[in-house]
Amino acid sequence: MIALAAAYDIIIEAGQAFAPHRTDFLISDAIVNTIDASAVLVWYRIEPHIDWHSSKGLLETVS
Repeated sequence: MIALAAAYDIIIEAGQAFAPHRTDFLISDAIVNTIDASAVLVWYRIEPHIDWHSSKGLLETVS
């Protein structure tokens, strides 16, 4: 997933490199996309272990 996000970013940046209004954000974009991909992987890893409750059920449990 991380490699896919990095490859996608490289392709997008290469395509936009010749746009006249484009600024140089290549490194920062790649870092942000990699962090996002890492966060998604972490979420999919922990989400099945989370015990979800409705807010109504939570309020009934507390009171």
